[in-house]
Amino acid sequence: MWGIARYPILAALVGFGIYGIFESYNLARVDGISTSVSLVFWLSYFSLTLPMVLIIIAPDSKFWSRISALMGFALATTFPKLFRSLESPIFGDEFGHLAAVTDILEKGQVDWWNSIVNPVVDFSVLHYLTAFIVETTGLELWAAANALVIIVHVLTMLGVFSLLRIKFSPRAAAAGALIYAANPNWMFFHTRFAYETLALLFTVWALFFVVKALESPGGQRALMIIVSGPILFALSQTNHISFLITLLLIAAYVGIVAFRSFKEDVLLLWTSLGTLVWVGIWSLPNLLNYSSVIFEYVAYSLNNPSRSNIPFLLESIGINTSESVEDILLVSESYSTLPVFEQATGFMVPFLLLSIMIAFWYGEIKKHQSLKAAIKAQPNIIIIANILAIFYFLSLTLIFNEEYTLLRRSWTYTILGFAILFGAAYERYLLSVPKSQRGRPPKWKQINAIVVAGFIILSISSLANGATASQRYPIQEGVLGFSSSKNLNPELQELAIWAKNTLPENAWIVTDRYTKNALVYPGGMRVAPLDTERFPYWRLFLNPSNPPASIMKSAEALGVDYIVFNKYTFKAPTSYGYWFHPDEQKDYNSSEATSTDNSIAKYFGENTWTETVWASETYVVYRILWEQYSVNNSELVE
Repeated sequence: MWGIARYPILAALVGFGIYGIFESYNLARVDGISTSVSLVFWLSYFSLTLPMVLIIIAPDSKFWSRISALMGFALATTFPKLFRSLESPIFGDEFGHLAAVTDILEKGQVDWWNSIVNPVVDFSVLHYLTAFIVETTGLELWAAANALVIIVHVLTMLGVFSLLRIKFSPRAAAAGALIYAANPNWMFFHTRFAYETLALLFTVWALFFVVKALESPGGQRALMIIVSGPILFALSQTNHISFLITLLLIAAYVGIVAFRSFKEDVLLLWTSLGTLVWVGIWSLPNLLNYSSVIFEYVAYSLNNPSRSNIPFLLESIGINTSESVEDILLVSESYSTLPVFEQATGFMVPFLLLSIMIAFWYGEIKKHQSLKAAIKAQPNIIIIANILAIFYFLSLTLIFNEEYTLLRRSWTYTILGFAILFGAAYERYLLSVPKSQRGRPPKWKQINAIVVAGFIILSISSLANGATASQRYPIQEGVLGFSSSKNLNPELQELAIWAKNTLPENAWIVTDRYTKNALVYPGGMRVAPLDTERFPYWRLFLNPSNPPASIMKSAEALGVDYIVFNKYTFKAPTSYGYWFHPDEQKDYNSSEATSTDNSIAKYFGENTWTETVWASETYVVYRILWEQYSVNNSELVE
């Protein structure tokens, strides 16, 4: 009876899950973020994924059934983000990457300047691959981008499984992969059309081939090592941070292998050193070439406010009262709302991950009678897993320095260590049960119940510590729709189409960060870069009747000819807490601009050096008449 009925039941659960996720988004558009919206989302998500989770950990699942369920699970984890962006991109980086693909399709190469994602000209594998899909399949650009993301996401999940499969059974490897898929970046960050998504695929498979090469019989080693080189080269052309971290992980792993084989296995020692040389041949030139970009990115991450829920979690228990939460200009409360049950799971994460580590080492010490013997008996991949786990706990100290962005990004890699440890612990407990009892209660019911409960808690906590409310749900209807990079509203689309068809190619524009995205893609415009020292052009919007001469000099030198103004600027709450740049707050507080009564539009309209060339209810485009303007005007102030 179950053999006949299970497929309709599973199909019904999946259908309910898909419907429920859409319904949670519809509720969020009308009612905003609430506990009920979150409950609908999570019930739907687990209705969609738990059937596949149960197949993955079931004792009697066949190998290909387990793999199919793992692939289905990976596909299902793309749905929450995919359903939010069926018709158009929603995240800022996606607009920038789509603009780069458009450059390739229309001009044959990536434009030298991309005002959303600056390094794309140096890291363009994602863009050329997407352009290839568009040209060979005839798909629309956004459809091709989503198709690529889905394929990459599934292949990444298989890569994590394959990495764990080197040492563990298919069941334990798949269970470990589930733990990895509960990390805070899996569902909403690594499902974006962005170069980090593709880079993670290369990272996982590069690790797989290197580990496989040094753990395999001699006949397979050469092939595995050879394949790893081109993958690392592709990674070096895809994303700078992922490339650097992958090199560090590979170097650490090869170093451990070389150290442990120094006296016992000379052939393995030389193989590991040869692997390091081979990796260096494919990697070092690009590492040296992009070192400045990498350091600039790290510096940027350390000096920008968080784009995660971490500061809001800390504020909820009184640990954090920093500017990143309370004092940033006009931040909307709806973006920081978290249901109590999500907050609770968010705080549980370090303890759950610590329990995985303790469970693993408790079993190993018990088995080998001492810690020293247990460490010596561990395979190399377990040593790396523990190093990653230790770095996870060390990284938590970044919370107290308010370096949340860097902290959250690091979890993509460090939680891989817990996935490996979990797979190892799962394997040991599996083997501890007599073979004749592995498919029978009560022991396996208890173990699988713990696995499912842990998966549910970690999944919920992954969003509590990861994506903000505005990244997870659509914007509530109303003013917020015009002050969020997550909403390409009809007016903005109309503006972008007009700009592409009317304004000169590569025209330079200044505008706020929320309007900018659509003007770059699909508008095809160049939005001037903000420079907090030399070109903080938010001051132009704060006081358009009397703009600082230095701002106008920079604008003229750069060739800015158009100002695009959103009438909600400085009047509505925003998804990031600022309209242009975090540094605008001190200027806003000290300025005399009366921005609460649409005076900005009034001043631009009355200036002799601007003229209106397009207008809608919310947006106005002004052309700068440089012939009517003189930077030496006595009325201007520095």
